[in-house]
Amino acid sequence: MEGGNVVRSYLAEIDALDDALGEAGERFHPIRAGLRAGLAALTSATEWLISRDDVNDALAGAAPYLRMFGTVAGGYYLARFALHAASDDGARAEDTIDTAVFYAEQLLPQAAGLLPAATGGAAILFAIDPERS
Repeated sequence: MEGGNVVRSYLAEIDALDDALGEAGERFHPIRAGLRAGLAALTSATEWLISRDDVNDALAGAAPYLRMFGTVAGGYYLARFALHAASDDGARAEDTIDTAVFYAEQLLPQAAGLLPAATGGAAILFAIDPERS
């Protein structure tokens, strides 16, 4: 994936939404904070995985990394939808923003919790002797 540049470009796209969320008003502060924290964890995991010389380290963290990636991507798209909804009036717009706030407060924090599993490496996997199991 071009040395990680494709993923880095996507992470930069997520980061670029930060200013708009900051300018959108107090109601968007939880969305902004949640997305920032999730993006920080995802960026850290991404750089760790890219820097590995041993492919087993990357493979060992693949499942939690993908879950983290999906969680942050979901927050990003909900944040975009919420910003778009802010220009509308009505219950549907309110529900869209509330959904993004809920996701940011309840689900996005899980991304940071996946960081140790995504970056733990393969050593513990290879320490298990299948002959003793």
